[in-house]
Amino acid sequence: MAASKAKQQIKKKSKGRPQKVSDDDIAIALIKCKGFLSDVANLLKVNASTISKRVTKSEFLTSIRTEAEDKMLDVAENALVTMIENSEHNDHFKSVKFFLKCKGKKRGYIENIITLNSTEDKPLPINFGTEPDVKT
Repeated sequence: MAASKAKQQIKKKSKGRPQKVSDDDIAIALIKCKGFLSDVANLLKVNASTISKRVTKSEFLTSIRTEAEDKMLDVAENALVTMIENSEHNDHFKSVKFFLKCKGKKRGYIENIITLNSTEDKPLPINFGTEPDVKT
């Protein structure tokens, strides 16, 4: 009889609004999850949009996320250098390139395709790869 009452109390406690997550909890999760908000939300068992709003509104959390993302960019850049220096690691090149294109835009890792007039029916795509940070 006492066991069934305990189960009912546990069920009552688990219903309703989830526990509020502190900025410190989010900051720790941002570091653990390397700045990926969906992973933070899963870790803290809250909605991803809630995490996104909290991070956007807080300068502290925004700086923690930026720092975590910058550390991952450093890892990706180091992996790229390793691949350039050692041809044995070229199997991960596409993954590193994808990560740098998506997350490394502020460091100049963008991919532009420019089409020029050509004699053929189709335009000729030219891929310039990474673009240096040029100030105008």
